[in-house]
Amino acid sequence: LFWCGVKSVRIGFFHGEHFSIYFVNVLIFNSKAVVERRGFRPKIFDEDWLKMFDLNLHSTFLLCKHCLRSMKLHNYGRIVTIGSRGAVQPGANLAAYCASKAAVVALTQAIAEETKQTNITANVVLPSIIDTPGNREAMGEANAKDWVSPQSLAEVICFLAGEGAKDLRGAAIPVYGSL
Repeated sequence: LFWCGVKSVRIGFFHGEHFSIYFVNVLIFNSKAVVERRGFRPKIFDEDWLKMFDLNLHSTFLLCKHCLRSMKLHNYGRIVTIGSRGAVQPGANLAAYCASKAAVVALTQAIAEETKQTNITANVVLPSIIDTPGNREAMGEANAKDWVSPQSLAEVICFLAGEGAKDLRGAAIPVYGSL
């Protein structure tokens, strides 16, 4: 856990199909996708495509939609979504993942445009490989020194969630480490 000194955040709750929000100052959202390099094999492509868009884009859309209600009511909010380097530099055999993350970038930038006359900002970070135990297990540790450290990524996110970034809107911030 990394503390960044952002204003207090009250949490929203799902009640069956209804979502209640009391007050949200800052929304930072990252979906956890397990990325498999499958390419365009017709038997699995449709299922993978829909799953990836549901996980990355639809979940981001729903959280932003409901949190924006509260943010607009209070004329204050910071939205930081997590895209991926693959959103702007797609890799082979990662079409569904990269396209869904590119859609997260577009959604975030659209929200920034729609809220630019308010005290609400929306920005997206684009990390490359993050140095996590899961990534080390999946990819080995040989190149881990070049990956993005979780603390480094958290510092960028905390900046975007704070007052110092009040004039940043719709930015797609690359956080690539040494890759």
